[in-house]
This record gives sequence, C-alpha cells and structure tokens, in this order.
Amino acid sequence: MQTLRTFDGWEVRLRPSGFGRFFAAAFLGFWLCGWAVGETVVLAILLGAGWTWLTGTPPHPDFPNISDAARLPVGGFLLLWLTFWTYGGITALWTFLRTLWGEDRIMVRGDLLRVEQRAAPLRRTREIPRDQIRGIHRLRSRSLHPSLIADTLRGPIPLTAFLPAADLDALETELRRELNLQTLTAASLPQGWEQIAVPEGGTVLVQSPARRRRNGLLVALAAAALALTALWSAGTHQPIAAVVCTALAALLGWGAWRLLFGRYEWRWARGRLRRDWRCRGHVRTLCEGNRLRLAASSDSDNDDWYSLDLLDDTATQPNKRRPTHIAHVIRDPSLPRALGEWLARESGLPLEDALPSATTRAVDVEELRRKLEASGQLGRWMAKFVQPAKTKP
Repeated sequence: MQTLRTFDGWEVRLRPSGFGRFFAAAFLGFWLCGWAVGETVVLAILLGAGWTWLTGTPPHPDFPNISDAARLPVGGFLLLWLTFWTYGGITALWTFLRTLWGEDRIMVRGDLLRVEQRAAPLRRTREIPRDQIRGIHRLRSRSLHPSLIADTLRGPIPLTAFLPAADLDALETELRRELNLQTLTAASLPQGWEQIAVPEGGTVLVQSPARRRRNGLLVALAAAALALTALWSAGTHQPIAAVVCTALAALLGWGAWRLLFGRYEWRWARGRLRRDWRCRGHVRTLCEGNRLRLAASSDSDNDDWYSLDLLDDTATQPNKRRPTHIAHVIRDPSLPRALGEWLARESGLPLEDALPSATTRAVDVEELRRKLEASGQLGRWMAKFVQPAKTKP
C-alpha cells in the first residue's frame, strides 16, 4: 500500500499480493480456454446458419443442416446462450487480469472521491461527489479477501479487495478522516427504493417500479420464447418437450404478471408499519409490526446475509411474531442500514442494530483460526493465511 499526498489531494495505490492468487489465476486461465472454445463453436454455428439462410447453401459440406421448423427456436436459444456466455467470459477475463496485474487507485481530490480500478491495460474509473457518500466500511466476511466499499446514495461502490483485514482497517480510518464523514447523514432513500403516492391517499414505500417493470418484461419475453418452443415441439411430435415448455411458460407468465401488475407496499401510521400487496387496484394486508431490526445471518455456503426486519411485539400468535424481511441482501449491510435509518426517521419506529461489531468479527476470525489449526496439517497451513481482525476503540 502506497500513500501519497500531492497538491491535488490524497491518493493511495494498492496492488494484489500473496502466492495464493496464482492458484486462482491458473483456474481462471484454464476456464477461459474452455470459454474461448465454446464461444468460437457457437459463433461459427450462428454465422454458418445465417450464411445458409441468406445464400441457400451451407458454408461447408459437413455443416449441420437445421430444418426450417427448428431454425428459429434453435437459433434463438443459441443467441441467448451466447449472450450470457460472452458476458461471463468478459467478467472472468477482467478478474483474471486484475488477479495478476491489477491496481486500485483511490484519490480524494477536492469535493469528490475518485476510484480507478486497473486490469493490465484496461481500466474503470468512478467519481463520487463527497456529499453523496454515507460512509466507508469493510464488508463483514469470513473469506480470505475482505473488501472495502463506499456506501453512497447511488448504492454501494467497491473500493478495493487487495488488502488483508488489518490493513483495511487502517485504510478505512484514513479515508474517513480525509472525507470528513462525521458530518454526513443518510438523508435520502437508498438506490432501488422510492416513496410514491397511492390512490387511497398518503404515500407508501416500494421497490423501484421501473426496475420491477424491466424485470417483468424480461420474464415475459422468456415466457414467450418458451411458449414458441412448446408450439414447435408440438408441431414436431415431441410431447414431453411440449409439456415441459408449456409448464415453464405458464410459471414464468404468472411471475411476469406479478411483476408487471403487482407490488409490495410498506405503509406506516400511528407507530405501526404494515406490508400490503397491491394488484390491479386490489390491496391486501399481509403483516404489520411496531419495531425495526438490523440482523445478520449465514447460509449453508457460509455467505453472510444482512437484513432489515419488521417485528411485532404486540402479536399473541407465535407465527405472527416471526420477523418479516423488508430488505435482505448478501455481503453488504449498507442498503439495509440506510433503509432502516430512513424508515425509523419517517415512521418513528425504533431501530435495533443487531449487526456484529468489530469485536464480534475478531472473535469469529479467531474461532475460525482455532478450527483450522485443529483440523489437521492442511488446516494449520490454511490458518497462516487468515489475517487477524483489529478491534476499534
């Protein structure tokens, strides 16, 4: 970690380190070779099919002949597959280059924070105005590569994952001091949430309607593609494929209907917050509560999940006393925290912060180290790479 102070401002440069990154790079390099083969084969099939359709003759005598009835569904499937395959390959290539030749430059200049991430000759730059930054914090993680993010009004923005946990604590402290974050408050809703008016009067809190419509259209397109495939399968006397595609199309169509014409709403009044389901003008109350809580949990893969929950202390039935998730995200507590602070301020409900502190993280890391050392020779070798977590005063 190299820290510089110039006439333009404060800057830190970070590079990947450690021998373990070469194992990850070797795996990614092997995967990228297979990705290139798949990309070339499918692209050649699509180009050959296009040439055959335009000229009436295949580009090579051994080129597979696709019937007219199967051309549309097969070509559509291959095009959709190639889109996701290309995106996955580009992402893996970016990670591969950053693992070996990456660099992060974090600069505090004037009234903005500038983050530049490099991967060999490639680079990506983001500039964040100082007044849009809520805070700087490290993601709670049991992995060997914790990361530092900036919590902004536009959502969380990753800063770096090239440092061990102990050095990230020092970098977090310096960034907070340079940005003077003590005077900033979370005055706005986090990205992806909106407060809108309803016909009954008043306002409710909902997830972004534009994002919901966009997801609904994508699901509807997938349902339409499956419906066309079902028709083609029925026409070519493939009953099993026709039944499966019809069932999947019906399921996706039902999901598209809910996304396009329905939504969950959160409404507060007189010290209570309730969750409603609205669909085509009909509103149905699902649950309500009188207290908010920020909580953390782990799944079967040992990934950390953070949630903003609604609880009802006045409920008498056990099933109604169970917490209801308002927001539930993986690895990043910034969105539930910002949403909880906004809801607590607007509704007047108390907010309980049950997220693990730095001391708890240190205890978890030490417990992980003891388990690894007690598991055998391989575990003792892996325990050497677990960085101790510092507790803040």
